[in-house]
Amino acid sequence: EQRIETALLMTLSQAIHTGTPVLVAYRRDAQTTERRVDPYGVVSHDGGWYLVGYCHLREAIRVLRLDRVVDAALTEGKFTPPPNFDSLEYLIQSFAIIPDRWTVEVVLRTTPEQARQKIPPGLGLLREHPEGTLLHTEISDLDWMARYLVGIGFALVVCEPPELRAAFERLAGEIAGYASMPE
Repeated sequence: EQRIETALLMTLSQAIHTGTPVLVAYRRDAQTTERRVDPYGVVSHDGGWYLVGYCHLREAIRVLRLDRVVDAALTEGKFTPPPNFDSLEYLIQSFAIIPDRWTVEVVLRTTPEQARQKIPPGLGLLREHPEGTLLHTEISDLDWMARYLVGIGFALVVCEPPELRAAFERLAGEIAGYASMPE
C-alpha cells in the first residue's frame, strides 16, 4: 500500500473542494514534468492512491499516481468539473483498457444491464451493440478469458482476436475430457 503525505492530500482536497487548479510536479521514469491539473477527485483503489483530473499538458482527463507526485501547489483561477463526473468509475474504466497482450472484443447476446450484473467494471468496457452488448477489454491470458466468458453464461460472438476461438476449442476439449474420465 502506498504511503501518501498528508500535506499533499490536504492540498489536493482543498483544490477539489474550491475548484482551484494545481501545479503538479510529476515524476515518471526518472523524469519530472510540471503539469497544471484541474483535480476532479482523489481515489484510493486496490492499495494505490490516484488523482483524476484534467491535465492541461496532455489536454485530456488523466489519472496520476499520487506516489509519483513530488509536489502540488494551488494556482490562480477556477474550474468546474464535468457534471456528474465519478472519479472512481473513471479510474476503474481507465484500468480496464490499459493496453495488454491481447485486445478482446466479443458481442454478448444480452442487454447491457444483464452484462453489468455479471461483469465487474474493472474487467472491461460495455457498450450497446445491435446484436447485444459489446465487451472490450485488454488481457494477457486468452485461456483465462475463455473460461471467464463461459462462466458468465451468455451466448457470444468473438469479434477479436481470432486466437480467442482457439482458446474456446482448447477449453471445450478439456471439458469433453472430463466427461469421458472413468469413475
